[in-house]
Amino acid sequence: METSAPVVMETLSSDPLGKSDDDEDGRSTDDVATSGTKVTVKRKKQIHLKHRRVTKMTALMISASCICWTPSLLYHADLTWVTDAHWFGVFAMWLAYCHTLADTLIYAIMNRRVRAEMARMARNAKSQVVGMCRR
Repeated sequence: METSAPVVMETLSSDPLGKSDDDEDGRSTDDVATSGTKVTVKRKKQIHLKHRRVTKMTALMISASCICWTPSLLYHADLTWVTDAHWFGVFAMWLAYCHTLADTLIYAIMNRRVRAEMARMARNAKSQVVGMCRR
């Protein structure tokens, strides 16, 4: 007896805010499968680009973790070559704290929805400043 593999549906949208058009029955037009497990070339390209963006973001976040936490690890393992280890320890601690900021910025820069919202907020702030200057 032959069984077919389940089809996994992913919602990809070209809209920067993640909104997609819905059919009358409430299903997203992106969720509708073509014949069985066949995937169009356009859909494969969308999935590939999505995976590529996620891979880039993950690589950047791992790199930031390594860069920010390595000095702290060296300091606490007494593997420093610095003569005045106290200042190196302070530097290592602040660099580890900066890792939180780095992760947030990487996510904000790499995420389309966050970028779109930040651009909208910047436009609103600009129009408010221009309006205040004209008074």
